[in-house]
Amino acid sequence: VVISSLGTTSRGARVVLAGDVTALLAAVTGVPLAASSEEHHALLGEARVVSGALLIAGRSVADDEHFAVTGAAPLDPKLPAAWTVEQYVAWSARLSGASKRLANELAPLALARVGLLAAAKRALGSLALPERRALLLAHAAVLSPEVIVAEAPLSGLDGAGAELVANALACAVEGRGAIVSVSRLDPG
Repeated sequence: VVISSLGTTSRGARVVLAGDVTALLAAVTGVPLAASSEEHHALLGEARVVSGALLIAGRSVADDEHFAVTGAAPLDPKLPAAWTVEQYVAWSARLSGASKRLANELAPLALARVGLLAAAKRALGSLALPERRALLLAHAAVLSPEVIVAEAPLSGLDGAGAELVANALACAVEGRGAIVSVSRLDPG
């Protein structure tokens, strides 16, 4: 991805990025591209800040300062199928620096926030796509970051599945900023 110059400022609590912004989201979240093949990765390229500034909540993306205030919900990463939903969210908190005790306390709260508390003991491999997307929102929100970055959370969903994820997204970002990507800007 090459953008010779891009200037934009947003101070709103919610920012929606429309189109194929996968490489930009990879730069912002630090999560590898969600593309399905090496060839697709090569076509998308890589985005990074080479001049100017890209800030999230006043923190520099170029210097990785934003990781302290950002939670990421990437699009459909591979999940350890045998782990439980609660184990995964607790692991997410531990990975971000929480103690084991605190992570175990925060995981059920994050799951309740996105409507997945009843699924806490289920294996990740048993989750339907909408439930996996809601799980990733719990993963992103477990430590109550200032901003949640969600990569195309409604992609490929409709009906009840889209509604479940939209509700989980609304609950996950309540009281914090959000950067959400969509494949196309559609008010529906």
